[in-house]
Amino acid sequence: MRKSLLIALFIALSTNFTFATDDIETEQQEVIESPISPTINRIGNSDLDVTLPNYVFTNTNTKIQLQFKDAKNIKLTENNYSLRFIVNGEDIAVKFDEKGTGIINYTFVSNSGLSIYFEDFKYESTLNVISIWYVIIPIALLGFLLGFKLMKRKRSNSIENIENISTTTKNDFVEETKKRNAVKEELEEEILS
Repeated sequence: MRKSLLIALFIALSTNFTFATDDIETEQQEVIESPISPTINRIGNSDLDVTLPNYVFTNTNTKIQLQFKDAKNIKLTENNYSLRFIVNGEDIAVKFDEKGTGIINYTFVSNSGLSIYFEDFKYESTLNVISIWYVIIPIALLGFLLGFKLMKRKRSNSIENIENISTTTKNDFVEETKKRNAVKEELEEEILS
């Protein structure tokens, strides 16, 4: 009787265990097949467009425009339209507007490339950065030459004006002296007569 009781107990426990494992497997399958599984929203190259100016100068503020193709991107709205990008190794915060447009202000120090990274987004470009001195020096020389010519004209005009003034003043002085002498002579004649 003892043996039969042990066998009955063994059978009862083993059937309960198999039913329990079947329940666990079906719960696991339901969780895996559930449509509410979390999705990863990473920003990639297909999500952003980069626009550069036609000419990039050294030591000046260059505006690099980033444009989201979808202005309602989940990553953008979750972060209050502010994301941090790595631009040439520098961590730069970029504020986007509701249209998905953001501006990166960056100053190029030398003729280097441009690399922008954020999550799966990667933009690399080699730029022909123009030295600002190539623009400033010709303009400064042109200004100096024009200033020199203007000063030279002013000097020549002022010398001519001084000569004209001195001639006019000299003639006026002579005429005034003649008038005074004529008046003096008249007075002397009246006194003598």
